[in-house]
Amino acid sequence: MTRLGRWLSPGVRFDESRATWICRKCGYPWIAPPQARPEGRLAPPTAPPELRCPECGSAVDPAARRGLRWSLPGVFTQWLMRAPSVPMLVAGLAAACGLFYARTVPVGLFGHELFSFAALGGLVVLYAAGAVVASILAARRGRLRDATRQRGWWFVPLAWAGAAAIAFTPAPIEAGFLVHRGALDAFVATWKAGDVEALRAGSPAGGAYARLGAGQMHVLFEGDRPMRPLDVCQGRLRRAVPLAEHSDPKWDGLVVAIPGTGFLFELGGYVYLPDLPPGDMPPGTLSPLGDGWWQGMVWQD
Repeated sequence: MTRLGRWLSPGVRFDESRATWICRKCGYPWIAPPQARPEGRLAPPTAPPELRCPECGSAVDPAARRGLRWSLPGVFTQWLMRAPSVPMLVAGLAAACGLFYARTVPVGLFGHELFSFAALGGLVVLYAAGAVVASILAARRGRLRDATRQRGWWFVPLAWAGAAAIAFTPAPIEAGFLVHRGALDAFVATWKAGDVEALRAGSPAGGAYARLGAGQMHVLFEGDRPMRPLDVCQGRLRRAVPLAEHSDPKWDGLVVAIPGTGFLFELGGYVYLPDLPPGDMPPGTLSPLGDGWWQGMVWQD
Protein backbone atom coordinates (compact mmCIF):
# COMPACT_ATOMS: atom_id res chain seq x y z
CA MET A 1 0.00 0.00 0.00
CA THR A 2 1.28 3.46 -0.86
CA ARG A 3 1.88 6.20 1.68
CA LEU A 4 -1.25 8.00 0.50
CA GLY A 5 -3.24 4.78 0.83
CA ARG A 6 -2.07 4.31 4.42
CA TRP A 7 -2.93 7.93 5.17
CA LEU A 8 -6.42 7.59 3.72
CA SER A 9 -7.29 4.10 4.89
CA PRO A 10 -5.18 2.75 7.79
CA GLY A 11 -7.97 0.34 8.72
CA VAL A 12 -9.16 -0.74 12.16
CA ARG A 13 -6.37 -2.48 14.05
CA PHE A 14 -7.05 -5.45 16.31
CA ASP A 15 -4.75 -6.94 18.95
CA GLU A 16 -4.15 -10.51 17.85
CA SER A 17 -2.60 -11.43 21.21
CA ARG A 18 -5.98 -10.90 22.88
CA ALA A 19 -8.01 -12.84 20.36
CA THR A 20 -10.08 -15.70 21.77
CA TRP A 21 -13.17 -17.76 21.09
CA ILE A 22 -16.43 -16.02 21.99
CA CYS A 23 -20.09 -16.95 21.97
CA ARG A 24 -21.53 -16.49 18.51
CA LYS A 25 -24.81 -15.20 19.93
CA CYS A 26 -23.80 -12.78 22.67
CA GLY A 27 -20.04 -12.35 22.21
CA TYR A 28 -19.15 -13.48 25.73
CA PRO A 29 -15.63 -14.97 26.00
CA TRP A 30 -15.74 -18.73 26.13
CA ILE A 31 -14.05 -20.31 29.15
CA ALA A 32 -14.15 -24.11 29.32
CA PRO A 33 -15.63 -25.35 32.62
CA PRO A 34 -13.46 -27.58 34.85
CA GLN A 35 -13.79 -31.32 34.21
CA ALA A 36 -15.61 -33.11 37.06
CA ARG A 37 -14.01 -36.35 38.32
CA PRO A 38 -16.21 -39.36 39.18
CA GLU A 39 -16.27 -40.28 42.89
CA GLY A 40 -14.49 -43.52 43.41
CA ARG A 41 -12.62 -45.83 41.13
CA LEU A 42 -15.66 -47.98 40.28
CA ALA A 43 -18.18 -45.17 39.72
CA PRO A 44 -20.09 -45.76 36.46
CA PRO A 45 -19.26 -43.36 33.61
CA THR A 46 -21.82 -40.66 32.89
CA ALA A 47 -22.59 -38.79 29.66
CA PRO A 48 -20.89 -35.40 29.61
CA PRO A 49 -23.33 -32.57 30.19
CA GLU A 50 -24.19 -30.27 27.32
CA LEU A 51 -21.99 -27.18 27.42
CA ARG A 52 -23.67 -23.79 27.41
CA CYS A 53 -22.57 -20.18 27.36
CA PRO A 54 -22.47 -18.87 30.93
CA GLU A 55 -23.84 -15.51 29.76
CA CYS A 56 -26.78 -16.28 27.46
CA GLY A 57 -27.17 -20.03 27.93
CA SER A 58 -26.91 -20.98 24.26
CA ALA A 59 -25.48 -24.42 23.49
CA VAL A 60 -21.85 -24.57 22.36
CA ASP A 61 -19.55 -27.35 21.20
CA PRO A 62 -15.87 -26.34 21.43
CA ALA A 63 -14.69 -29.41 19.53
CA ALA A 64 -16.81 -28.59 16.48
CA ARG A 65 -16.69 -24.83 17.10
CA ARG A 66 -20.46 -24.86 17.12
CA GLY A 67 -21.94 -21.76 18.71
CA LEU A 68 -18.52 -20.08 18.88
CA ARG A 69 -16.61 -17.66 16.70
CA TRP A 70 -13.14 -16.14 16.76
CA SER A 71 -13.12 -12.70 18.34
CA LEU A 72 -10.76 -11.35 15.69
CA PRO A 73 -12.69 -10.48 12.49
CA GLY A 74 -11.60 -12.13 9.27
CA VAL A 75 -9.43 -10.51 6.62
CA PHE A 76 -12.40 -9.72 4.40
CA THR A 77 -14.35 -8.20 7.28
CA GLN A 78 -11.41 -6.00 8.21
CA TRP A 79 -11.14 -4.92 4.56
CA LEU A 80 -14.82 -3.95 4.56
CA MET A 81 -14.19 -1.68 7.53
CA ARG A 82 -11.52 0.28 5.65
CA ALA A 83 -12.23 3.77 4.36
CA PRO A 84 -12.09 4.51 0.60
CA SER A 85 -8.50 4.58 -0.56
CA VAL A 86 -6.49 5.53 -3.66
CA PRO A 87 -8.48 3.47 -6.24
CA MET A 88 -11.78 5.13 -5.27
CA LEU A 89 -10.11 8.54 -5.15
CA VAL A 90 -8.58 8.13 -8.61
CA ALA A 91 -11.82 6.76 -10.09
CA GLY A 92 -13.81 9.75 -8.88
CA LEU A 93 -11.22 12.25 -10.08
CA ALA A 94 -11.15 10.53 -13.48
CA ALA A 95 -14.94 10.84 -13.75
CA ALA A 96 -14.69 14.52 -12.77
CA CYS A 97 -12.00 15.04 -15.42
CA GLY A 98 -14.32 13.46 -17.97
CA LEU A 99 -17.00 15.93 -16.96
CA PHE A 100 -14.51 18.79 -17.26
CA TYR A 101 -13.56 17.64 -20.77
CA ALA A 102 -17.20 17.34 -21.80
CA ARG A 103 -17.78 20.99 -20.85
CA THR A 104 -14.76 22.43 -22.68
CA VAL A 105 -16.90 23.10 -25.76
CA PRO A 106 -20.04 25.23 -26.10
CA VAL A 107 -23.23 23.43 -25.01
CA GLY A 108 -21.08 20.44 -23.98
CA LEU A 109 -20.48 16.93 -25.29
CA PHE A 110 -23.71 15.26 -24.25
CA GLY A 111 -22.47 11.66 -24.44
CA HIS A 112 -19.36 12.36 -22.39
CA GLU A 113 -21.38 14.31 -19.82
CA LEU A 114 -23.90 11.50 -19.45
CA PHE A 115 -21.17 8.89 -19.00
CA SER A 116 -19.30 11.04 -16.46
CA PHE A 117 -22.44 11.71 -14.43
CA ALA A 118 -23.26 7.98 -14.45
CA ALA A 119 -19.74 7.13 -13.29
CA LEU A 120 -19.86 9.69 -10.48
CA GLY A 121 -23.32 8.51 -9.44
CA GLY A 122 -22.17 4.90 -9.33
CA LEU A 123 -19.16 5.82 -7.21
CA VAL A 124 -21.35 7.78 -4.79
CA VAL A 125 -23.66 4.77 -4.39
CA LEU A 126 -20.65 2.49 -3.85
CA TYR A 127 -19.23 4.92 -1.28
CA ALA A 128 -22.54 5.11 0.61
CA ALA A 129 -22.96 1.33 0.63
CA GLY A 130 -19.39 0.89 1.87
CA ALA A 131 -19.95 3.43 4.64
CA VAL A 132 -23.09 1.63 5.83
CA VAL A 133 -21.45 -1.80 5.82
CA ALA A 134 -18.31 -0.52 7.56
CA SER A 135 -20.30 1.24 10.27
CA ILE A 136 -22.41 -1.85 10.98
CA LEU A 137 -19.42 -4.18 11.17
CA ALA A 138 -17.39 -1.77 13.30
CA ALA A 139 -20.32 -1.10 15.66
CA ARG A 140 -20.83 -4.83 16.23
CA ARG A 141 -17.22 -5.05 17.43
CA GLY A 142 -17.26 -1.81 19.42
CA ARG A 143 -14.84 -0.06 17.05
CA LEU A 144 -17.14 2.43 15.33
CA ARG A 145 -15.11 5.43 16.47
CA ASP A 146 -11.88 3.93 15.15
CA ALA A 147 -13.52 3.15 11.81
CA THR A 148 -14.94 6.64 11.34
CA ARG A 149 -11.62 8.32 12.16
CA GLN A 150 -10.09 7.12 8.89
CA ARG A 151 -9.38 10.12 6.68
CA GLY A 152 -10.65 8.49 3.51
CA TRP A 153 -14.26 8.82 4.67
CA TRP A 154 -14.13 12.62 4.37
CA PHE A 155 -11.17 13.33 2.07
CA VAL A 156 -12.31 11.20 -0.88
CA PRO A 157 -15.84 12.67 -1.24
CA LEU A 158 -14.54 16.20 -0.71
CA ALA A 159 -11.95 15.66 -3.47
CA TRP A 160 -14.67 14.34 -5.77
CA ALA A 161 -16.95 17.29 -5.03
CA GLY A 162 -14.16 19.82 -5.52
CA ALA A 163 -13.08 18.34 -8.85
CA ALA A 164 -16.66 18.10 -10.10
CA ALA A 165 -17.38 21.68 -8.99
CA ILE A 166 -14.53 22.97 -11.16
CA ALA A 167 -16.31 21.52 -14.20
CA PHE A 168 -19.23 23.89 -13.56
CA THR A 169 -17.08 27.01 -13.50
CA PRO A 170 -16.05 29.03 -16.60
CA ALA A 171 -12.67 27.24 -16.52
CA PRO A 172 -13.60 24.37 -18.91
CA ILE A 173 -15.06 26.56 -21.66
CA GLU A 174 -12.14 28.98 -21.39
CA ALA A 175 -9.65 26.11 -21.62
CA GLY A 176 -11.44 24.74 -24.66
CA PHE A 177 -11.47 28.16 -26.29
CA LEU A 178 -7.71 28.46 -25.84
CA VAL A 179 -7.23 25.05 -27.43
CA HIS A 180 -9.40 25.96 -30.44
CA ARG A 181 -8.19 29.54 -30.75
CA GLY A 182 -5.64 28.82 -33.48
CA ALA A 183 -8.17 27.10 -35.74
CA LEU A 184 -10.77 29.81 -35.05
CA ASP A 185 -8.35 32.60 -35.97
CA ALA A 186 -7.58 30.72 -39.20
CA PHE A 187 -11.30 30.72 -40.05
CA VAL A 188 -11.47 34.45 -39.38
CA ALA A 189 -8.44 35.17 -41.58
CA THR A 190 -9.98 33.18 -44.43
CA TRP A 191 -13.32 34.95 -43.97
CA LYS A 192 -11.73 38.40 -43.98
CA ALA A 193 -9.82 37.47 -47.12
CA GLY A 194 -13.16 36.70 -48.81
CA ASP A 195 -12.19 33.10 -49.69
CA VAL A 196 -15.63 31.54 -49.38
CA GLU A 197 -14.60 28.35 -51.17
CA ALA A 198 -11.86 27.70 -48.63
CA LEU A 199 -14.41 28.06 -45.81
CA ARG A 200 -16.82 25.75 -47.60
CA ALA A 201 -14.12 23.10 -48.05
CA GLY A 202 -14.23 22.29 -44.36
CA SER A 203 -18.04 22.07 -44.14
CA PRO A 204 -19.60 18.59 -44.31
CA ALA A 205 -21.60 17.59 -47.36
CA GLY A 206 -25.06 16.13 -47.00
CA GLY A 207 -27.15 18.89 -45.48
CA ALA A 208 -27.92 19.97 -41.97
CA TYR A 209 -28.01 16.50 -40.40
CA ALA A 210 -24.47 15.77 -41.61
CA ARG A 211 -23.27 18.54 -39.30
CA LEU A 212 -24.09 16.44 -36.25
CA GLY A 213 -21.57 13.71 -37.05
CA ALA A 214 -18.87 15.69 -38.81
CA GLY A 215 -15.40 15.10 -37.46
CA GLN A 216 -14.06 18.65 -37.16
CA MET A 217 -15.06 22.26 -36.58
CA HIS A 218 -16.60 23.90 -39.62
CA VAL A 219 -18.23 27.14 -40.71
CA LEU A 220 -22.01 27.06 -41.04
CA PHE A 221 -23.41 28.10 -44.41
CA GLU A 222 -26.75 29.29 -45.65
CA GLY A 223 -26.87 28.61 -49.34
CA ASP A 224 -23.77 30.05 -50.97
CA ARG A 225 -22.69 32.34 -48.17
CA PRO A 226 -21.59 31.84 -44.56
CA MET A 227 -24.45 31.99 -42.07
CA ARG A 228 -25.00 35.34 -40.39
CA PRO A 229 -24.87 35.21 -36.59
CA LEU A 230 -28.45 36.52 -36.46
CA ASP A 231 -29.63 33.28 -38.11
CA VAL A 232 -28.22 30.85 -35.54
CA CYS A 233 -30.74 28.31 -34.20
CA GLN A 234 -33.28 29.07 -36.92
CA GLY A 235 -33.22 32.78 -36.23
CA ARG A 236 -33.50 32.69 -32.44
CA LEU A 237 -30.99 35.51 -32.10
CA ARG A 238 -32.70 37.49 -34.86
CA ARG A 239 -36.00 37.35 -32.99
CA ALA A 240 -34.30 38.78 -29.89
CA VAL A 241 -32.78 41.74 -31.78
CA PRO A 242 -34.86 44.78 -32.73
CA LEU A 243 -35.90 44.78 -36.39
CA ALA A 244 -34.14 48.10 -37.06
CA GLU A 245 -30.77 46.53 -36.18
CA HIS A 246 -31.00 43.51 -38.50
CA SER A 247 -29.06 45.23 -41.26
CA ASP A 248 -26.54 46.82 -38.91
CA PRO A 249 -22.94 45.80 -39.85
CA LYS A 250 -22.19 45.09 -36.22
CA TRP A 251 -24.06 41.80 -36.66
CA ASP A 252 -21.80 40.69 -39.50
CA GLY A 253 -19.61 37.80 -38.48
CA LEU A 254 -18.88 34.10 -38.67
CA VAL A 255 -20.51 31.03 -37.11
CA VAL A 256 -18.32 28.00 -36.36
CA ALA A 257 -20.00 24.75 -35.26
CA ILE A 258 -18.44 21.94 -33.22
CA PRO A 259 -19.77 18.46 -34.09
CA GLY A 260 -20.92 16.15 -31.33
CA THR A 261 -22.01 18.91 -28.99
CA GLY A 262 -25.48 19.44 -27.60
CA PHE A 263 -28.38 17.04 -27.14
CA LEU A 264 -29.58 15.10 -30.18
CA PHE A 265 -30.33 17.64 -32.96
CA GLU A 266 -28.31 20.50 -31.51
CA LEU A 267 -24.89 21.96 -32.12
CA GLY A 268 -22.80 24.27 -30.01
CA GLY A 269 -20.12 26.52 -31.39
CA TYR A 270 -18.38 29.87 -31.55
CA VAL A 271 -19.67 33.08 -33.09
CA TYR A 272 -17.33 35.84 -34.26
CA LEU A 273 -18.77 39.35 -33.97
CA PRO A 274 -15.82 41.75 -33.96
CA ASP A 275 -17.88 44.97 -34.10
CA LEU A 276 -20.58 44.09 -31.58
CA PRO A 277 -20.42 45.88 -28.21
CA PRO A 278 -20.83 43.33 -25.39
CA GLY A 279 -23.85 45.17 -24.01
CA ASP A 280 -25.81 44.78 -27.27
CA MET A 281 -26.05 40.99 -27.06
CA PRO A 282 -29.57 39.95 -25.92
CA PRO A 283 -29.45 38.14 -22.57
CA GLY A 284 -29.82 34.39 -22.61
CA THR A 285 -28.46 33.93 -26.13
CA LEU A 286 -24.65 33.87 -26.43
CA SER A 287 -21.91 34.26 -23.83
CA PRO A 288 -18.78 36.42 -24.37
CA LEU A 289 -15.29 34.96 -24.59
CA GLY A 290 -13.34 38.07 -25.53
CA ASP A 291 -11.73 39.48 -28.69
CA GLY A 292 -15.06 39.43 -30.51
CA TRP A 293 -15.79 35.78 -29.82
CA TRP A 294 -18.98 34.40 -28.32
CA GLN A 295 -20.12 30.88 -27.49
CA GLY A 296 -23.42 29.04 -27.25
CA MET A 297 -25.88 27.01 -29.30
CA VAL A 298 -25.58 27.73 -33.01
CA TRP A 299 -27.87 25.16 -34.64
CA GLN A 300 -31.06 23.45 -33.52
CA ASP A 301 -33.54 21.42 -35.49
